Amino acid sequence: MQATRVSENAVVAVMFHGVPHPAVILEDRGDKVLLVISGTGQHYPDKTAIAADAHRAEGKSMRLHKRTYFYHSGAKLRDVSELQPWRDNKGKCPPLLASKLLAMALEAIDEQVPGVLAIVDPPS
Repeated sequence: MQATRVSENAVVAVMFHGVPHPAVILEDRGDKVLLVISGTGQHYPDKTAIAADAHRAEGKSMRLHKRTYFYHSGAKLRDVSELQPWRDNKGKCPPLLASKLLAMALEAIDEQVPGVLAIVDPPS
């Protein structure tokens, strides 16, 4: 099995009920903990989402095969062991899209566990 590429903006796979879903590594939090946001092909019109179209440059760069939606609920702090290679393991999220996803993920993580960002972020 191919090793998962672990770098910021890399596209990896996260398994849900045995099905791989694309996910973007947004930040390396140290000690094998990564801030990741996963996507789905399911569109929920009543929820805020950031979409990536498989037929546009961002989707091609990410190696998507269909329009993919990223929601607040897809943002998680994950151990590197939970990630698998996505397709050819060469997918990369473009910087502009990655910055939008990061903003969504940071907001979502803080909502899920208030104060977790202060705990995980090293003091400046």
